[in-house]
Amino acid sequence: MDTAIERIGGTLILIVSGRVDADSAESLAVWAAGQIGDADEAVILDFENVRYCSSAGLGAVMRLAKTMERRNGGFAVCTLAEAVFEVFRLTGFDRIMQVHDSRAAALAALNAGGRP
Repeated sequence: MDTAIERIGGTLILIVSGRVDADSAESLAVWAAGQIGDADEAVILDFENVRYCSSAGLGAVMRLAKTMERRNGGFAVCTLAEAVFEVFRLTGFDRIMQVHDSRAAALAALNAGGRP
């Protein structure tokens, strides 16, 4: 798993690539939590280059979403590959958090004050 960050205004964008599975989920959760700064009002998890996400990976995503909820911040996931989106859909994650087709759509929704 590889990671990178970007910031656009008060939104932190966490870019993840590779596999998010039992071997990398805890690293993702710890890394993501460590990136959130006091000025970050929202977080977008960009999964464009994630080709596999296990239940452990979903747990890491949920931890991040809960962190932002406790901070009264926004949270969204974007650019899921079809197979990864299917995991989100089957587990109901697409109904409990914002999932967008593009980073631009996620930014627009969060900037409009959108919450899950």
